Amino acid sequence: MANQDLVDKNEQSQDASDSEIKRLDKQIADQINDSNMSTKTKKHVISMMQMYSGPIPHPDILAGYQHLYPKAAERIIENGVAESEHRRKLETIRQKRRGRMAWVSLIALVVILAGITVGSFFLILHGSKVLGTIFGSLSFISLLGSLLGYVDKLSSSDDWTQRDSEKSSSDSTKK
Repeated sequence: MANQDLVDKNEQSQDASDSEIKRLDKQIADQINDSNMSTKTKKHVISMMQMYSGPIPHPDILAGYQHLYPKAAERIIENGVAESEHRRKLETIRQKRRGRMAWVSLIALVVILAGITVGSFFLILHGSKVLGTIFGSLSFISLLGSLLGYVDKLSSSDDWTQRDSEKSSSDSTKK
């Protein structure tokens, strides 16, 4: 459970920092465009802005660290590699947990609906044909619909797409 909490906190932190970076980037570009500088100067300033994102610093920055401390670049790169490995490990743990939860809920659903189906046969055999048929039909339709829903859930491997679409829908409802 502690691993899952760590995964969730890392994802929330990453989402927050990504949105903060995007907000700041937009704010900087807006300030440049709204300034009293000439168009030529604005284009020059924007073209000089460098944006770099990744687990290790830009090579120019890395060279500066290397100049200050001889083994700095090596240590920074090792740290970036270790961070990438750690993120992949956390994502693997999360995916495995997701798969286990999906299978457990699918099995529970099948057991419950099988019980309802047995109950509907019992009702049919003891004279309640209409009620038994209704229960049997509803359990079959529920089972079929749930299985189709789980096929989509279990076959989707890209959580980022789902998370982005959820953000888009929540953003549109806020407006």
